[in-house]
Amino acid sequence: MAAAVTPLDAAVQAAVQAATDVGSAGGGAEAQLAAAQAAAQAAAQAAQPSSGMSDWTKQAYGIVSDITKQVVTLTTAIIGLEVTFKKEFLRTVKDAAGNEFTIVHSEGLLYLSWACFIATLVAAVWTLMALAGSAQQRQDDVYKPNITIPAVLYLLAFGAGILLTVLFVSKNLT
Repeated sequence: MAAAVTPLDAAVQAAVQAATDVGSAGGGAEAQLAAAQAAAQAAAQAAQPSSGMSDWTKQAYGIVSDITKQVVTLTTAIIGLEVTFKKEFLRTVKDAAGNEFTIVHSEGLLYLSWACFIATLVAAVWTLMALAGSAQQRQDDVYKPNITIPAVLYLLAFGAGILLTVLFVSKNLT
């Protein structure tokens, strides 16, 4: 069974053949040096995997991924804080008989903000999955709909969640 020839092996073999041809043709030391340099360059190129994506594209994928991860972190922190301190936003009032009860103004705003934040998390994970799939397929464009649609959705949902949270807090702290 013959061993598989890797691109590196093929480049080295081609370079050795070129150097042998130059040497047998009576080329001088300069020609042999040039052949050796060509062999080294070919081997170096063959040793590095070709990603098919430009440096700009790799950087763009990284930036979009980092922003998405930051929004996920902020969203989970906000949900955690809202759940933890929900009682702080509620007013406790005593009636004439001395019974305590809580008053919540527009509690639906809080639940809607949570729904928006959950939608943010879902769309952000969708965005990260789309980034991974596009990078695997070596797509040289981060503005494709499979990435931009969930990215716009998570940004809109995050903004709506923040707005609803601010409205809820403003109605209950005044």
